[in-house]
Amino acid sequence: SQWDADEFPRLASILDSIDEIKILQHLDVVEVCLGWERNNRYSLYNKNGEQILYTYEAAQCVARQCFGSLRELTLVVTDNDDNRLLFLQRPLRCSSRCFYACCCLQTMAVSTSDESDDKLAVVSERWTCCLPEYQVEDSLGNIKFTLHGTLCHCRCCCNITFTVKSLKGFEVASITTQWGGWKEFIGACNEFTI
Repeated sequence: SQWDADEFPRLASILDSIDEIKILQHLDVVEVCLGWERNNRYSLYNKNGEQILYTYEAAQCVARQCFGSLRELTLVVTDNDDNRLLFLQRPLRCSSRCFYACCCLQTMAVSTSDESDDKLAVVSERWTCCLPEYQVEDSLGNIKFTLHGTLCHCRCCCNITFTVKSLKGFEVASITTQWGGWKEFIGACNEFTI
């Protein structure tokens, strides 16, 4: 179905007046101490620091340990009352530039249930030689937005920003992974700003 605010009144009411979202990954002590990859958890805040949403990962233990960031996963987005609002599903894919010829680019489906045929949108990686690019398609396959990264994705001492553009080329948003300083050295504790 097409995205319609009337169809998702709870999500629309949460996001309607928000112009910035900060996403903080929860630091997992077991993961840091033992090196055992666990399901990620995130809290989403408005710019006043009030939590507006919560997201948790559902991925198989073997996939987390063996495939790391390439693993198949589902992210479940809930409101503060634990009502499930969105599901983001990504299949297991290889993301090395050497393997692009085998058409294994990353994709993530956004839906309102964990059924794969109930898609609101799909975010797909596009093959490029150097710069990372993604496109966002609606449920009918129409491209709505493109995301453009920078050449360097070295996380050492700098932020990584993706620009979200309309089909006419206007910047409508940006997604930034904040460099975490000392937290970068103790484990996965990412911080994003949209």
